[in-house]
Amino acid sequence: MNIPFSSSALSPEAEALLQPYIGEPLVENDVQEVALLERRSRVVKLLRSYFTPVTSNSNKYVLDTVDTELPNPQHIGSQLARRVTTPLLCDDFDQTGLFVDEYSPGSEDERVFFEASTGTFQQIHTAMHKYLADHDISISSAVLERFSTTSRNGHYNESAFSNNDRYQFSVRESSRSLDNMLRSGIELFVEPAGLDVLDRALIESASTGMPVTELTKNDPILSINGFGHSKLSLGIHDAIDHVRTFTIARDSGLFIKYAALFDSIGNPQQTDIFKREGEILASLSFGMRYWEDQPGFVPIFSYNDLVAIFNQAGENGLLNERHEAAIDLLGKLPETEYDEQRQNLIFVISNYLVTLMEQRRRYGVIKQKDRDGSLAELSPIEPDFLSFMIELHNEIFSQRDSHLAALQAVHTKIEAYLSDVAKRRRKADTTLVLRSTTEAESGSNLDQATHDWMRKNYRFSTIKERIKQ
Repeated sequence: MNIPFSSSALSPEAEALLQPYIGEPLVENDVQEVALLERRSRVVKLLRSYFTPVTSNSNKYVLDTVDTELPNPQHIGSQLARRVTTPLLCDDFDQTGLFVDEYSPGSEDERVFFEASTGTFQQIHTAMHKYLADHDISISSAVLERFSTTSRNGHYNESAFSNNDRYQFSVRESSRSLDNMLRSGIELFVEPAGLDVLDRALIESASTGMPVTELTKNDPILSINGFGHSKLSLGIHDAIDHVRTFTIARDSGLFIKYAALFDSIGNPQQTDIFKREGEILASLSFGMRYWEDQPGFVPIFSYNDLVAIFNQAGENGLLNERHEAAIDLLGKLPETEYDEQRQNLIFVISNYLVTLMEQRRRYGVIKQKDRDGSLAELSPIEPDFLSFMIELHNEIFSQRDSHLAALQAVHTKIEAYLSDVAKRRRKADTTLVLRSTTEAESGSNLDQATHDWMRKNYRFSTIKERIKQ
């Protein structure tokens, strides 16, 4: 729930990002905001389809084309995308052009992205606004479907907000509680249509040396825990970012320490770690995998912004003993922007705040129940929430070697499985069970070059673009 906060303490970028959580708390989803988020999401997809078109599943991921040659960064990250969507959405290109002219690129991806000329950006601006105008009816329909209340079957889009609201405070333990997922693991198998995809990938893998998983990561060829037409990145996300991350939080005592916070949002660890509220932990873990140490990258939300929020919370009497560990962790981070843990933490929190906007668009705001039973949106700048995130980040970061080893085990198990299916050494409907606790690296039938590639490029399963060699 929103806290007393003066936004003047924040940088302008952070203030814009946190605007929904400053002032009066939101009780229900807002149609105009969701419509804007939908347009932002389309613009991000368009940008990526222009600058980094994927080489598979093009009908799904390439939304439009522009008649100009563009530079090709490895990836347009979520924070760069957030920065450029606001000026691109302006009707008047003069404001967009001013942003392009004044922006100072930091990371290599930003530098390559802004190699495009102002004239090129004007062509992109024109193409985007034409796309948005041509698809105005479908965009409005997608938004209104999420607000409808006609479906109770958990359909991807229809009635998404009411279904997620209803499910959030269900106290029934499902088969997807943490305890049950630790017992069952993540089960997946190749669907029949996936065999042709794997056949082509195996041939390409032999000529390029790239793993089958890298070549098929955008193809929805798997059934994962009963969900058909799924991509392999979902299985990795489920095993590492959900099951393993929830396990770390439980084993470190954070669910007990922050019991009041988790009681107020429905205790996903006890009911369903994959529901909307479970993405709090999973998004943090994903951000740690998604992070790439690019010199010069400046996150939207800074270390000073984070300190300012805690300082104001202290001035307003909102801090207590359970927040001391997080504040102490912040204070002990070296006062240098090049410290790895500090860089990673600020990137992850910035990425979470940007990702949260996408989750609001698709699934609705995360509700928080007060002691009197009233509901409002959970605020990501509330002291309990931020303190939990800082402590969980520290737990994962302190275990980063074993965490990366678990990720490598999952990557190589899937690679070995898909290679076996492609070579017909294993039937496609044979189930692979992924566990993410302390398994040793798997995939003994893989050559050392594949192991090395996956260890070096562990980020490959977080982006749609193929890793540049």
